[in-house]
Amino acid sequence: MKKILSIIAIAAALSLTACSDKDDPEEVVDYNASVTLSESSVSAGPEGGICSVKVTSSGDWRISGFCEWATPSAEVGKKDQDLTINIAPNDSDKARVAYFKVFVGPAVANLMVVSLPAFGLELLSNDAVSVNADANQVKVILKTNVTDLKCDFGGADWIVKSDEIEALGKRVLTFDIARSREFKARDGKITISGEGLSTSVDVAQAQRDTAFAVEGVSIVKGLEAMDLTLTVKSNVDITYSLPSWLAKTSEENTDMDEETGLKTKTIGLHADACGGSRATTLQFKQGSNVRGSVYIKQQNPNPVFAEIKDSNLATSLEKSGWILFDPTTGKSEILEAGMTGTTLTVGTMSNSYSVNSIASIEGLEAFPALATLNVGFCMVDKVDVSKYPALTTVTLLSLGYLTEVNLGDKEIEKLSCKTTGYGYQRTESVVFKGSKVKEIDFSGSSTYIGYGNETALKSIDVTACPALEKLNTKRVSSSSYYKNETSLETIYMTSAQVETVAVTKNDKTEIVVK
Repeated sequence: MKKILSIIAIAAALSLTACSDKDDPEEVVDYNASVTLSESSVSAGPEGGICSVKVTSSGDWRISGFCEWATPSAEVGKKDQDLTINIAPNDSDKARVAYFKVFVGPAVANLMVVSLPAFGLELLSNDAVSVNADANQVKVILKTNVTDLKCDFGGADWIVKSDEIEALGKRVLTFDIARSREFKARDGKITISGEGLSTSVDVAQAQRDTAFAVEGVSIVKGLEAMDLTLTVKSNVDITYSLPSWLAKTSEENTDMDEETGLKTKTIGLHADACGGSRATTLQFKQGSNVRGSVYIKQQNPNPVFAEIKDSNLATSLEKSGWILFDPTTGKSEILEAGMTGTTLTVGTMSNSYSVNSIASIEGLEAFPALATLNVGFCMVDKVDVSKYPALTTVTLLSLGYLTEVNLGDKEIEKLSCKTTGYGYQRTESVVFKGSKVKEIDFSGSSTYIGYGNETALKSIDVTACPALEKLNTKRVSSSSYYKNETSLETIYMTSAQVETVAVTKNDKTEIVVK
């Protein structure tokens, strides 16, 4: 055994001695080596193909790099021998890229190989949309792998692309549709393209429904009878309602103009003579929708103005057609209804929980024919009708903020200034003035008096009413559960009135000579 082991050791030693005695060849590096390629990149479509690249080199070359779908025709080549790459078909929806290096000694040239996918462009949303005439947005949903999409609108400058996002594997494009000012419907087409593919969406925008007066004077001067002509253009069928002072005498219609989309209606109108300015806003309606309007006013050549200081009263009078307020001048022109009206109610004369915010009736003296004035459930504190030219009757109801009533020398024999319903007096005293008034009714029958709300009222004063014959100040509860009475303590009268005036009052109310 020892002999065998010795033989193996000697053989091994001889083998090692033989390897070390043999000189290894040294590799010679050619620092002048060079290699270039005719193309730095090659590509094939989704069907694949063979691409050839010319190699210009100082010697034989070799190639490095590995790819399953891109295979070089050879791993080595002779000097200036062409390189061929076999590219397999690409059945995915994404591009594939591989990189190879061609060496000649230390010299290297890079080659990029691209396999293009099969591009798709599928429209998932509707291929036709309709929008109204207002500003809108249209969203187009695509399934596509085209990265650079181009949009064309065929000259429709009212369509603009505003956004593009990827969402849940889909491409969503947003387009802004401008508000239409056209009287005709308009059509546009959104064409989306890329990589030789395209799809499109038809966009239909409805017309701007309209009706407007193009002829006819909005303001005509004169209160005499007159005829007017009104020309209205529209792209819809319209109806209109005339005020009582305008009568239709004729109406003619033309067909729609193909260029403008508008048809014409010519209306003949007649207005009888009137006693003051009058105005209306004539609305042109398509069903219940107002499509346009025209302001018509018959103007008094010598207008009469009222200085209504309370804005809430001015608003109420304007709604009633008594005045026309001009915010630029602050003046209120008296219209025909105000010039001829004989009866006016400010606030309400029916029972009310709430109190109207009108706090002053100053300015009503400008209405020349006003004979009967009713003021109820308001915040009015002073009623001065001494300068009303035609007034004969005044009725005041539940004016809780009242402090003074001045009838002046008006031929008003009876003044009703009662409190009822849910009213009560909030002021401490009320003064009455009137040289010819014979009867004042300041009585009250109110739920709130019963609740005990009328705690502020302490006195009334009738000393400026020398013709007074009858006075009623009895103020009681109208509630069956609460029986509180008024807190009215004092009635101020002259010594002559004490002798002649018949007074009805609460037991605790005293008469004091002033």
